Amino acid sequence: MMGVPWEGALAGLCLLRFAAAFITQPDFAPERFYGTWYTVGTALDSGYVTNEHLYRVTVEAGEKGSLIFRSPVAEQNCKMADVKLTLTEKVGKYQRIVSGKPTTFTVVETDYISFAIMGTESKDLRVLHLYTRAPEIPKDIREKFKELVRCAQFPTDSVMFHNTEGECPLN
Repeated sequence: MMGVPWEGALAGLCLLRFAAAFITQPDFAPERFYGTWYTVGTALDSGYVTNEHLYRVTVEAGEKGSLIFRSPVAEQNCKMADVKLTLTEKVGKYQRIVSGKPTTFTVVETDYISFAIMGTESKDLRVLHLYTRAPEIPKDIREKFKELVRCAQFPTDSVMFHNTEGECPLN
């Protein structure tokens, strides 16, 4: 009896994980997700990343299971702005209406202490975001993100790691 090649099995898992929509991490625990994160990586299914700067995001609990993402806005003299993500029927999957159109935010994978990968989906675009608890990106997390980008069948040249601080200080 012939076994399935390991690469084929991995490819199959990739397709299942990213088939029609981003899959939420099983047993996602929002309370462990709260706190400070740094946006350190982005990948798009089409187009290119235009913001290459690292910035800090604070995630807090909102009403009825929602998440509040608080971050500085460079165009507003680094004033803090809140983005509310409303909980959908599944913990780890959230929604926000942008310009009258729904955008879904999914926690694809996190270990809560060092990294989180979130997917953003709208009618026109799919994006993977890499967050870490510190501004530096450990090599293994960088490689994990690249692998998920490949699994999601995004162009490999769409990956942007944000290594430089932008106009807003990280503190």
